[in-house]
Amino acid sequence: MSRMPISKTDWELLIERKRVDTRGTRKRTVGRYQVYHDGRAVSGLSGVVAETRGPGDNSRPGNNRRIEAGRYPLLTQDGTNYVTIGYTPNRNPAAIPRPGLELGKTGKRSEILFHPGRGFLSSVGCINPARTLANANSDIDFEDSRKRVIAVIDDLKSYLGSSFSRSQRQADPQGNRRNRWRTLARRGRLGGARRPAMHELRGGARCPRRARASRRAAGRPHHLPTSRSRKRAKRSTTRWQSK
Repeated sequence: MSRMPISKTDWELLIERKRVDTRGTRKRTVGRYQVYHDGRAVSGLSGVVAETRGPGDNSRPGNNRRIEAGRYPLLTQDGTNYVTIGYTPNRNPAAIPRPGLELGKTGKRSEILFHPGRGFLSSVGCINPARTLANANSDIDFEDSRKRVIAVIDDLKSYLGSSFSRSQRQADPQGNRRNRWRTLARRGRLGGARRPAMHELRGGARCPRRARASRRAAGRPHHLPTSRSRKRAKRSTTRWQSK
């Protein structure tokens, strides 16, 4: 399998799908993730991820499939159960809001998040990071998964510096560094058989819907780019490539 290239500019999160696990009637796609700064791999910001079954499909909402291989922007999340700014310090899996980031430009799909998981899988379209998943019997440890999501958020904040606002309302990536966060993944092979690209979580708890009305009433944007920076949205992408 040829390795999918990264742009080697700015902050990027590369995800490469490796295999599909089956446990009873449930399936999950397992891959690896790595954060890059200007093309350089960041130590300590890597591991495995779990998504739902394939093939990737962005054409229908709520289809319990991972998203298509491609390039997507990373956005802040401001929902009831998951947020990028102001998540609860409580490590109990039931405590909300939990930490998370959102993928944008996912077609008719919505609420595709990078968020903590537990058990076999905690999503029907999102991405759950983990330390390791040796086989289909391996479970995601929630506390470890939560730490990994927070580490990615904190690294993104650190990379952007003052251009990453402390306030969800005023989140603004404008500044010395451009707003170009990418999550990338590609379709892989297992034993010669094609496996769908990874970027959809499956099974377990559904990703929550955002409280759009309340956000609109409060005038709060749910993503990092402001009206000025939205013109640069195409530069902020997540990409999965089919082989």
